[in-house]
Amino acid sequence: MKKSAIAPVLFVVALLSFCPFVTAQQSKVEKADQLMEALRYQEAIGVYQKLYQKDNASLPAVLGLATAYRKSGKLEEAASWYGKALSLPTVDPAVYFTYGQVLLQVRNCASAQSAFNHFLRLKPDDERKSMLADVCAYQNQLLVESAQRIHLSLPGFNGPASELAPAFYQKGIVFAALRPAEGRKPADYDLFYTKVILSDQPAGVDLSYEPPQAFSDLLNTPFNEAIVAFSPDFSTIYFTHNQERPVSEKYPLRRLEILATHRDATGAWSAPEGLPFNSPGFSTAHPALSADGNRLFFTSDRPGGFGGKDLYYSERIGLNWSDPVNLGPQINTEGDELYPFVHPNGDLYFASNGQLGLGGLDIFRSEDLGGGAWSLPENMGAPINSVSDDFGFILEQAGNYGFLTSNRIGGAGEDDIYAFQYRYPVVQEQYAAKGSQADLHGTVYDKLTGLPIPFAQVKLVSTDCADTVRLAADESGYFVHQWEAACCYELSATKENYFNTPYEQLFCFSKQEQYPDLAIYLAPYRLEANQKMTQVEKHGEDHFQVGTPTAPEHNDRAIPYLLNVYYDLDRASVRAEAIPELSRLYWLMVFNPELQLEISSYTDSRGSAEYNRHLSQRRADAIVNWLVKKGVSRSRLIAKGYGEERLVNSCQDGVTCTENEHQNNRRTEFRVTDQKLGHTY
Repeated sequence: MKKSAIAPVLFVVALLSFCPFVTAQQSKVEKADQLMEALRYQEAIGVYQKLYQKDNASLPAVLGLATAYRKSGKLEEAASWYGKALSLPTVDPAVYFTYGQVLLQVRNCASAQSAFNHFLRLKPDDERKSMLADVCAYQNQLLVESAQRIHLSLPGFNGPASELAPAFYQKGIVFAALRPAEGRKPADYDLFYTKVILSDQPAGVDLSYEPPQAFSDLLNTPFNEAIVAFSPDFSTIYFTHNQERPVSEKYPLRRLEILATHRDATGAWSAPEGLPFNSPGFSTAHPALSADGNRLFFTSDRPGGFGGKDLYYSERIGLNWSDPVNLGPQINTEGDELYPFVHPNGDLYFASNGQLGLGGLDIFRSEDLGGGAWSLPENMGAPINSVSDDFGFILEQAGNYGFLTSNRIGGAGEDDIYAFQYRYPVVQEQYAAKGSQADLHGTVYDKLTGLPIPFAQVKLVSTDCADTVRLAADESGYFVHQWEAACCYELSATKENYFNTPYEQLFCFSKQEQYPDLAIYLAPYRLEANQKMTQVEKHGEDHFQVGTPTAPEHNDRAIPYLLNVYYDLDRASVRAEAIPELSRLYWLMVFNPELQLEISSYTDSRGSAEYNRHLSQRRADAIVNWLVKKGVSRSRLIAKGYGEERLVNSCQDGVTCTENEHQNNRRTEFRVTDQKLGHTY
């Protein structure tokens, strides 16, 4: 046989032998995708890992791992896999946006900006381009706008598992929770009710709660029940429920659906019935009713949307419901929009990971403009939002208090329900001097969580009265002091595992001036043993920005902070523009004489690994030498060069990057390595 005739035969044989491999790989991808749909992220990670080990250029495997790690809260791993995905060909531009969101969650703002810049180069007409142009400034704005007038608290009814998605019901709230029950696995969500007790205070309302009780045995079944909405007269409940139909080859997953039940004159609830727009082919969930009960909002991943999960509404027509209407691109994005809530004034609140925010799911507000139009969604800012997932927002009719769900650090379990109250300036006479004295009020907050720091120590040093006052904040972080009209004070606060930071303002009392409650934010430098490594939010230019999280295997609980000290290529000398930043570090050490720091320096990926380690060591040494010359004891400082070990973006060997992207990797961080015992404040 001629050679030219043999070649096609060999090609066909090779192709046929390759087909089973392709089919097997595709089957595994589908299996992993189904596990993701079922929220079984750890199992999905195992399948994706096996796919990646067989083909490390498999985009479905790499993106699958990135998504699974992100949705399971392992953000450092997620960032690493998104970086790998972006080094592969034919990546969708949306991956750059998601990568930027993850980097924001781990508080790596500079690298997030780089990712968003890539996204905008690929999608220059994106409606979010004005916010994406300077995400760091936008985040700072979100962090400070509402922080001082919103009080956030963690109610005692939260347990070690999950509580989520509260809804107002009569004089309390109904919420979903993972709680063990006789004959039931604690892996199922059931509905509970707690009465909310209100106590009016001059600056707002205080909240307390009765112990939660099971809401209804009829609704608490072996399948998950969660996310409820009530008709205005509380006679009808709409709730999210796992479909009870058997799985099949056509429908391999039990998806979510919305059921309704009605209460009769005796108070008994009817058997739940599904709404007409449920389908076994997609999920319909998270019901929310308008104030008149005639428009039902919900989330769904049905075909024809703008992204993963979109918000829809259906109008009541007699006893029936209209076909669902998508809320449109002003609300919905290529990401997920979830957990709608409609306030009695018509404003729509919802959670989204497709809008720009602090990271993860953030809560947004949009005004109904009529005719199917909605205003541009407004991010609710901190402390409503955090770098973690925040969702399930509700606000009472007068707008004084409400609740939300979050998996932020500092909670009781996984997802927790937080209460928030708007604090208003107390009327003028509350601050007026009584004779020659007046009260100074304030609360000490954790910058990482937005929650009050209980029993923090507060110090007021008088600049003209030779009078130093030490106070202890109460269990809610609140402090008050009656001070002399003739004195000026400098205010500071401290707490174990937090940096001592002076308050910027000097307070000199005048009978003509009135002072609202103050908010002092302390930056933590070490996490508790049960906390996940993350990074803290930046409140204004007086605080250091956070750096790169330590890899989990290092078992390091110290929080890294980024020094805005950058270097020229192949140089270790300190630039002149770095002096103000180093001066701030010097004063931080002066205010915290008990602390010892590691100065960690990193390079970009250009050059050999060995050369980069030596270069980064020289850069760290340069910072330490500068501080020593200023008077800091060398025994309090450790210089460590890591070279190119921990890149903050995807600019590894072989990847084309801009000079600014490489410069983001040439950075220096500091972290607390030791705290001397016996220090008192």
